[in-house]
Amino acid sequence: MELLILLFFWGMGALIVGLIGSNYSLGFWATFLLSLLLSPILGLIFALVSGSRRKVVHPATNSSFDQARMAENRGELELAIKFYQDTIWQIKNKPPGGNIHVRNFRLKRLKESEDKIEQLTKLVSIKDKPKTN
Repeated sequence: MELLILLFFWGMGALIVGLIGSNYSLGFWATFLLSLLLSPILGLIFALVSGSRRKVVHPATNSSFDQARMAENRGELELAIKFYQDTIWQIKNKPPGGNIHVRNFRLKRLKESEDKIEQLTKLVSIKDKPKTN
């Protein structure tokens, strides 16, 4: 009976350490199995030593598009146009992605940037046009 209780808590400890390990480079299953076979404490040590899992940044995301939107929201239209142009240049000069989702994202971002440049250029020309009465 005591052995069953010990095994239960050992397994629960391994499960908890596995969940903690899912945020580290070893991942859930490796940490869980190490904890189950060796001990939950050793599994936790291995997980913590393995280092944190790096965050994956979407390969088609670039900060110039975000900066363009922020500049546009601040009313700095010329600066927004420049950032949208930078976004187009970055997308056109990146190596083609093998993933269809990345390519679709880039095409969508390219179309958005081109449309925004056209829209903002019209606004700037209207804004700069002298009023005649």
